[in-house]
Amino acid sequence: MRWLWLSGILGMAIILASTMMWFGHEHFTETAGREMAALRPASGGKAQIGGDFTLTDQNGNPVTAQDLKGRFALISFGFASCPDVCPTALGTITEALNRIGSAADAIQPVFITVDPERDSAAALKNYMTAFHPRFLALTGTPEQIKTVTQAYKVYYHVRKETPGDKNYLVDHSSFLYLMGPDGEYVTHFPYSIPASELAVRLKEISQSEDGY
Repeated sequence: MRWLWLSGILGMAIILASTMMWFGHEHFTETAGREMAALRPASGGKAQIGGDFTLTDQNGNPVTAQDLKGRFALISFGFASCPDVCPTALGTITEALNRIGSAADAIQPVFITVDPERDSAAALKNYMTAFHPRFLALTGTPEQIKTVTQAYKVYYHVRKETPGDKNYLVDHSSFLYLMGPDGEYVTHFPYSIPASELAVRLKEISQSEDGY
């Protein structure tokens, strides 16, 4: 669809501006810049987002990228100790899915931690009780998290004052990625999108008859 292609171009500019404001210039490194460049649509019109991964859900079950196929997957990245951005994004997703009723059955909400050191399966299970009951919360080893964040071009940086610091923050990309039933990237949204707007977009795309 032409509007999706145009939204992809516009979205790249929004992502760049939002990332610089969120991380600040000191954290918008050359590495982050390369990741932002990778979000630009390829010659075929779609950004190269997504790929294989193996993680563990909040119930201790293994989950792969293949398990997300068959429905749209709305994927966000963050961490359970996040003070504002993550609960805002997860709350927005929850409200948007509640707004569209049965149409939400076509969408699987997914939260992937960028803080595997603290976010065990049990910790995520407890954290996700505040959000939509169908959320799939995923964690893994540091290596597994690195694999999935690279696949989704997600930037994250642990800010520890000392090696033993347990109350650290994690700078990270805050975008919501919508993947199609075939596992391919469809579009993305800023975490600050109003729930009413996200609901309209999700319903429109998931019910599209021309391949979204």
